[in-house]
Amino acid sequence: MTPDFDAPDPAHTYAGCVTTLIELNFRARLSVVVTPTSPSYGVWSGSVVPDVVGPGEAQVEICIRGQNVHLPAVSSGGPPVVATVTLRAAPAGEPW
Repeated sequence: MTPDFDAPDPAHTYAGCVTTLIELNFRARLSVVVTPTSPSYGVWSGSVVPDVVGPGEAQVEICIRGQNVHLPAVSSGGPPVVATVTLRAAPAGEPW
């Protein structure tokens, strides 16, 4: 993640994306859940494109964004870990 220089407050807004391959044995609707894991807090959001894939192998792009993130609250000693990202899959057409 890097500062989001397009945001009104780039010093406290971070965003990043990663492209990865996943494999499913059913057609699924995907979603992303981002959970803060440090005192930096922030308001987090995530997305995945495409959000319906499978069955089989699919390439997806997962993006996350954190607003009001205060990195000085994270202890030093390596890259800061400020949130966990969970990719969820449900059968396409089913409610969460």
